[in-house]
Amino acid sequence: MKLLWLVAAAGGAGLATGLAPPGALFLGIDLSTQSCTAVVVDGRLDVVHRHSVNFDERFPEYGTESGYHAGDEGTATSPVAMWLDGLDCVLDELPESLLQQVDAISFSGQQHGAVYWSSEAARLLKGPQKGEDIEFVESELTTKHRMKSVRGLRGGLRERLVPGAFALADAPIWADASTQEQCDALEDALGGPDEVAKRTGSRAYARFTANQMAAVAYRDQEAWARTAEVSLVSAFGPSVLCGHVTPVDASDSTGTNVGMLHDRKWGTRCTEAYGAMPGVGGAEEFRKRLGAAPVAPGTEVGRVAPWVCRRFGFRGSGRTISQPPPSVFVGAGDNPSTAAGLGLAAPGDVALSLGTSDTFMAVSREASPRLEGHVFASCTQPGEFLALLCYANGGPSRERIKRDLLGPKASWDEFGRALKRAPPGNGGILGLELANAEITPVISRTGRFFVDQGDRVLRLGDGQADPSSIACRAVVEGRFLSMRGRGAALGVDASEGRVLAAGGAAKSPEIVQVAAD
Repeated sequence: MKLLWLVAAAGGAGLATGLAPPGALFLGIDLSTQSCTAVVVDGRLDVVHRHSVNFDERFPEYGTESGYHAGDEGTATSPVAMWLDGLDCVLDELPESLLQQVDAISFSGQQHGAVYWSSEAARLLKGPQKGEDIEFVESELTTKHRMKSVRGLRGGLRERLVPGAFALADAPIWADASTQEQCDALEDALGGPDEVAKRTGSRAYARFTANQMAAVAYRDQEAWARTAEVSLVSAFGPSVLCGHVTPVDASDSTGTNVGMLHDRKWGTRCTEAYGAMPGVGGAEEFRKRLGAAPVAPGTEVGRVAPWVCRRFGFRGSGRTISQPPPSVFVGAGDNPSTAAGLGLAAPGDVALSLGTSDTFMAVSREASPRLEGHVFASCTQPGEFLALLCYANGGPSRERIKRDLLGPKASWDEFGRALKRAPPGNGGILGLELANAEITPVISRTGRFFVDQGDRVLRLGDGQADPSSIACRAVVEGRFLSMRGRGAALGVDASEGRVLAAGGAAKSPEIVQVAAD
């Protein structure tokens, strides 16, 4: 869904102004944690072609698990060369007949992760120059490596950019939990976590980009000194295709703890706070590495560079007369892109992802950031916001309730019937099933907990006629009431919006009905 939104965003500008030629196609590329995926659609947004490369499976030599390396003390990184290998393979394996028709391109990228460009990046991104290796690149245009484990496609992006374009070979990503010291320093400098949330949309989080940047400056001063600029993953893809470092969009900038939620610029107070942290070297040193100011969603940031057109066969490679290379539009983070792709176009619309973890996303015209959850700038409409809540305990907790109370062989249909036996409201009984420590709200304990309408702890089975159905509804209803209350605190009014559900639990009509109610 997020790819369909990004392709629509890329193509929509050209279609709206009548600039897209007849038969034009639009390409969306997603650089996620585990894979690189491309989707090609036509002007009606019908999918023409889809191709995906799983990093662990295609590139086992990098030794990643689920696309990244988990290190000591909570660090998490992904090899930048692996991401470029993924892009090389996806682009090289798309039919050239389709690439010749692509009119516009955009990207989705895992939020919070970032690439650290070196001072050599500007030269290398431009591609081979006259007298360098242009003949070699042109002679390799027809090379195909379909479904092989290719590391360093000849004449491709990885061969051109690695290692010289990067100050860090391994990019810190969203799974990093090693920067609490930097988070604490930011909150202390700005006057507390509430003030950080008010400015940036979230309190200081270890996985957010600016905290990772300050940690790099402290831990690896040589790498920090080599860093000319830092790009979020959603801007890394467009930069590689355009041949120059491109700006980030406003929605993704608000997942950094330095992008301002309301004016959608890099924050001066936050920049000063990071600049004062050990190893950074001052606010100006930090600010220049952030690069250009964030831009509005749907901004065209360039065209595919001539050398990339020649290498992969895009329009503008010299084979199609009088048609320029495809336009490249600013990318966006995966969460805002997913919300937009699900159709959350109007304030009040809510999307629920009910999988291993449970996620609540909603569009709002108002923003009231809290210590729990996040508020991002919208990647669809300037001035609107996307509220997000993530719960660590989703599918496994529902599975445990089903197994323990309905039997080890109970089906989800039986779970649904148990839900229906208990009345809406459940007599005021709410429940929490915590298979793991919870993050919304923060609860370090695990276990099974029930309370009645007077907030008294309750042991189910003590006099209830149907304790299994009460427990099923208590846990399911309790989760959605938590989403409703915490979403409202973030500024979401869902009273007249739609509820869209995805994920494994969304296959249960009874669970979805409770969510809608």
